[in-house]
Amino acid sequence: MFFRCRTVLRSAAVLVLAGAAVLAGVGTPAAAAPAPVAADHVLTVLGAGPYRLGGRLAPLVAAGLVTEPAAPDADGRQVVTSLGDWPGELLLTFIGGRLAVLETATDAVRTAVGARVGMSFDQVDRLYHGAGRLLTTADGGPAYLVRYGPLVMVFGDHPIRPGVGAITTGPARIVLPDLGIPAGDRRVRLSVRPPVVRAGGRVVFTGLVPTSGPLACPLDNEAILTSPLFPPEGFGPAVTRDSSGRFRTTYTVPAGTPPGPYDIGLRCGGGNLGVSATLRVV
Repeated sequence: MFFRCRTVLRSAAVLVLAGAAVLAGVGTPAAAAPAPVAADHVLTVLGAGPYRLGGRLAPLVAAGLVTEPAAPDADGRQVVTSLGDWPGELLLTFIGGRLAVLETATDAVRTAVGARVGMSFDQVDRLYHGAGRLLTTADGGPAYLVRYGPLVMVFGDHPIRPGVGAITTGPARIVLPDLGIPAGDRRVRLSVRPPVVRAGGRVVFTGLVPTSGPLACPLDNEAILTSPLFPPEGFGPAVTRDSSGRFRTTYTVPAGTPPGPYDIGLRCGGGNLGVSATLRVV
């Protein structure tokens, strides 16, 4: 009886030890290591990773995050390439020792909405839901421009194949002239007067949608005001432009409009023009 119990206990011990060995991975093939996850490198109009718009060059050089810069040119510019976790992915232009322009020509970097080098301009436009505009640069190539106030993101074409070949971001006054797009040449403008109105009152919208030039919307394309102010779908009246693109139109705010601020925008040629004015209904 004792021998039988000892045998049973010994068998149980063997099973327990075998189970422990399996749990510990003893005597079993080692599990494959998980595949490394590629870094998510995102470029915005404010910068990318450690490279922030307005940031100083010297600390990046000291940290080994950029290539060694040459002496500034006559305009105070220094161009370096990213290193570290971003090896060769960004071309960085510093003016006066401060980061002014970022550019990428690799599909390893994406924008916040997922746009990358190699995509078609139609794909980029769909990702931005028409917030940008397709235009022509001074050398005749296409470019897709997205405005963020004084900053821009420009998707330039590829020199050999169709589609996006580079993404450039920075202040419009620097980026656009560098790409052959006049930064201050007849910009789209929009204003509303008075800025505060009672429901049922009248306001006047004035502005400019250029009819010629690289940032133009041809006169035969309808320019339309957009805002939650305009029931039922947010599309307001089409504005009548003169030959230069200027317009002036009067609108009566519906009597039942809830009080509050309303952002007014402009669309033309199937895309938003990146300008806005604010009207407060009281």
